[in-house]
Amino acid sequence: MKKIKIFLPFLCSILSLFITSCNNNYFKEVSSELNNTLLWNLTSSKLTTWDPHLSNSSVVADINRQLFEGLTVLGENGYELGVAKKISVSSNSEGIENTIYTFKLRKDARWSDGKNVTAYDFEYSLKRACEQDDNVSKLFEVYIKGADKYINGIGSKDDIRVKAIDEYTLEIELNEPVPYFLDILTMPQFLPVRKDIIENVIEGWETNPKTCISNGPFKLYSYEPDSHVLLSKNNYYYDKENVKLQFIKCLINTHGGNLDKMFNNNEVHIMEIYPNGIIEGDGVLYSRYIGTSYIVFNTKITPFNDLNLRKAFSYAIDREYYCNNFYLDSVQSYGIIPPNMKLSDDTTFEEKRKKADYLDNVDLEKAKQLLNITRTRNINAIQIVELTTGNENYGNIIKNMLENNLDIKVNLKVVEFEELMNIGNTGKFELITMSYTADFNDPMTFFLNFSNSSKDKNRWYNEYFENEIASTFITQDELRDQHLINAEKILIEKLPAIPIYHYRNCYLFNDKIIGNLKCDALGNLILKNCILNINN
Repeated sequence: MKKIKIFLPFLCSILSLFITSCNNNYFKEVSSELNNTLLWNLTSSKLTTWDPHLSNSSVVADINRQLFEGLTVLGENGYELGVAKKISVSSNSEGIENTIYTFKLRKDARWSDGKNVTAYDFEYSLKRACEQDDNVSKLFEVYIKGADKYINGIGSKDDIRVKAIDEYTLEIELNEPVPYFLDILTMPQFLPVRKDIIENVIEGWETNPKTCISNGPFKLYSYEPDSHVLLSKNNYYYDKENVKLQFIKCLINTHGGNLDKMFNNNEVHIMEIYPNGIIEGDGVLYSRYIGTSYIVFNTKITPFNDLNLRKAFSYAIDREYYCNNFYLDSVQSYGIIPPNMKLSDDTTFEEKRKKADYLDNVDLEKAKQLLNITRTRNINAIQIVELTTGNENYGNIIKNMLENNLDIKVNLKVVEFEELMNIGNTGKFELITMSYTADFNDPMTFFLNFSNSSKDKNRWYNEYFENEIASTFITQDELRDQHLINAEKILIEKLPAIPIYHYRNCYLFNDKIIGNLKCDALGNLILKNCILNINN
């Protein structure tokens, strides 16, 4: 057989050409251009961190949903499987059912540097979240067995019942059955981060493209403080074929006066808006109603511990008039739970309320009758009240309704948002306006704001309400639905708070170039399947 000789320099040249060709075709990263970058006005505020375990702000969560993926993710109709491909639920060692969750992870899940996403990553991350402040760690203290001991300084990390059984099996044990736990897992606090990155970078790891290693549909490409966060497609993402966007430019620190002009000049493709009225068009996307605004009574002080007085105030507030004349994009509340939040049989709370006696609208005759009943007991019981609010216009509307419809004087106390939250938590108020947006896709996200199983002397407590709430943890399907319905009915009958209106998110987008834009069940944008079509 004739031997073939190959001259070494020639072979090296061929190999060099082959490698160069491969680099050009497969390894050259696409750069952000006008025709391949979605321009999303994320926030008018500054943004300095998006570490998922250091903040639970909605803006940080918006960024995190693009960069990271948890065991479950939030879709249009509720939770869907994310990194977890299979979930089983079993009893704990004490025989309590539905307290141990075992997750089998996808073996094709990758970090943005190509490394495998493992159960050890989730064990590290969830235990790391327990080290953070109350806004993050509180969830773990409530739900995860052993987390309360560690958080309160009477236990170690080993007490936290989150454990990687092997590389692709994670086990989480709960304090008690939680029917909505898989919805809880969609929250940013349960997202994974990489131990080797966190422990080698003191702080700011997430703002540096070299150290921001993520496992979601996108990764960090660049960050310009006070300007934008640029994300690029994560080519190691297991579902990358369905990620159509190459880049997302998240604009931060934008100024409201310029946004309309920027949108018209195609410098912004998507932005959240707050219309004073319903607007229509192909370039408008509304979410479901996801939040409730209500007025909370301090039921621990006289005279607001009197149910007749609370009802008098409720009948004196014309919620329908407010929604029709002042906040035109809202819907009047007949209960605490948003009307389109669904139960297990796929019916909504609005449908159930049609079969029950729920909150009535304004009734001035009833309001005065009930107020007089209170005054017969103590004629000086109610002359002047203080209403605390973070929105002066809204506060003045409620003030005028109460003063005009009842023989009382209302002093308005206007404070900043953080102070409003602090006053609400400490109970140092008479009446206070509060709003709440769902954290997870289950009615309990609203009911937990009123539950007080510890009988805290500074908060409203009702034994029957607590019993209904407790029953929702140990029942399923239609039986659980009935307990949820009963719980809301008790809130309306006892009125620790007057629900005023429900609200939703509204997005304006360029429908000529953006397709398949959707909202998840809690009103957040789903961008990973969005299509961008910009002609050069």
